[in-house]
Amino acid sequence: MVFILFVVSRLLIAFGAFLAQKIVPYMGFFPYKEILIDYHLPSWISAFASFDGVHYLLIARQGYSQWEQAFFPLYPLFIRILTFIIPNYLIAALTV
Repeated sequence: MVFILFVVSRLLIAFGAFLAQKIVPYMGFFPYKEILIDYHLPSWISAFASFDGVHYLLIARQGYSQWEQAFFPLYPLFIRILTFIIPNYLIAALTV
């Protein structure tokens, strides 16, 4: 029963994100939008990785760089491990 509620809640969140894109259009002010294009997913799914999500994806792919020390390593590590099963980093991050 708990699993069913979990799946239904995730589907409702995804549907809400899809509707939000139709109601509130994205104006393009996000500074890392070109990085999310590389994942070849619809923009309503890529919206879940905006802002700090991009930093976590970059850490999972390339490791730490300057100014990314504030991001804890466990989440990018789990993303990196899951990409052996799911080759898309963004889908792997959303799965984690």
